[in-house]
Amino acid sequence: LRRVAIAGVLANQPRLLALDEATTGLDPRGRAEVHNLLRDLRDRLGVTVLIVSNDMDEVAELCDRVTVLFGGQSVLAGDMHAVMARGDELRRWGLEPPAAQALVRALDQRGVGVWPHAVTVDEAQEAIWQALTR
Repeated sequence: LRRVAIAGVLANQPRLLALDEATTGLDPRGRAEVHNLLRDLRDRLGVTVLIVSNDMDEVAELCDRVTVLFGGQSVLAGDMHAVMARGDELRRWGLEPPAAQALVRALDQRGVGVWPHAVTVDEAQEAIWQALTR
């Protein structure tokens, strides 16, 4: 149903697509399909995609820039990696940093030698692979 709704909006060829919790309640396959559609819209068609979400894993996977709102105010904004690196601040505003980031930081703290700044699943996978093949 969400994909149909998005398709209906896309028929108007918008330059901006704003979505609020677009993947909430979807199974992993449906979530991946929506993510792939949004990436395609952004990368292939040049559509600006604005995502409102409390899911920092999703934000890390899909966004280049992030603005954290709290109490109706912008409390943190910038490049996705820079914002995600401020995990303590995210927690203060009720957000959990991405799970991939928590994993690489835990491995780094245990002496595995993993690049601790990976945020997305792909980055974490690469960081772990690099640490294990050195």
